[in-house]
Amino acid sequence: MQTRTGRIPLNQVVQEWGSDQVLNPRTLAGEVAAALRTMMPENHPIHETHASAVLLASTKGSAFITYGALADYFDSFDIGQPAETINTNLGPAPANAVLIWRQWIGTLTTEACERALGVIFKAQPMNDSASIAMTVEGNLAHSQSKPPSTPSGSAPGYMQMRQASLRQEGELRASEQLDIAQLRAQHLEAANAVLTGRLALSESDLSKEREARGTALQAQLAAEERAEAAEIELAEAPSKIAADFATLGRSLTKASAWFTPPPSGRGESTNRNALLVVAGLLELLLDHQRPKYKQDTAADAIALRGWRGAGKRQVNDVFAKAKREAKDARSEATAKADGIKDTNTSRQD
Repeated sequence: MQTRTGRIPLNQVVQEWGSDQVLNPRTLAGEVAAALRTMMPENHPIHETHASAVLLASTKGSAFITYGALADYFDSFDIGQPAETINTNLGPAPANAVLIWRQWIGTLTTEACERALGVIFKAQPMNDSASIAMTVEGNLAHSQSKPPSTPSGSAPGYMQMRQASLRQEGELRASEQLDIAQLRAQHLEAANAVLTGRLALSESDLSKEREARGTALQAQLAAEERAEAAEIELAEAPSKIAADFATLGRSLTKASAWFTPPPSGRGESTNRNALLVVAGLLELLLDHQRPKYKQDTAADAIALRGWRGAGKRQVNDVFAKAKREAKDARSEATAKADGIKDTNTSRQD
């Protein structure tokens, strides 16, 4: 069948059916007329894009054609009396002045053919094959003679049968589509389960990576804190070492004074006096019958020995100097102990 597009004059539609359609043009015209009456009320206008009347030299306004008027036109072919005009709202118009959209009339013709062919088989007895063949041959004949009479495919009873058949076909198609949709849904659910598992695994790996990064960050912060403390301790070390060396230097200076002989005279005498006092105190200490001494009685006891340079005044002078030295030595020892303690504490931190 040749596919045509565009518009065609109304008087050429039936002529094209003679070469393009399998049904007899007269039979098809009647089926198209019946189909038109089932589509819309007969007084309903056909949209101008589907059928338009071209009235030359008309001043009455635009013309339109109703579904009933077009059905009457095709009925005239069915009864063997083709009409040359068609009724419009402005009056009769020549059929060749009415343009029909081929796609629209083609769709309508296909529907009418399907209705008619369905009736041919449903209207005959089930076992009367000869009658069926005769009806089909008559309806397929391309002649202007009226074929054997058959019910219209647009009759109410056959329309109900066709609607039921179309509904069953639609339900079957919907069921098939539902099965396909359910199968797709199952595939999607399976794919979703796989993706969900992958997502859970990725989230687990991400969580582990975050924990590892957190641990590494804590270790890094602790290392930075220790490095910062070490830098502070290193910066303070020179001053602490200098203080320790200063304290040690003073102690060494004082200690060396006891072992370094004085350069002359009085220094030597002072050193000898101190030694005599130490010797006297040692004798008093070793005396098992010694009384309980105080500083003054101890000085008298040492002076009674008659040693030169160890009189009571010299002994008391040595005692006074020794007390001062002991006091200074005690202060230095305390300061050094505190310094060592602070150093050990900072190193532990």
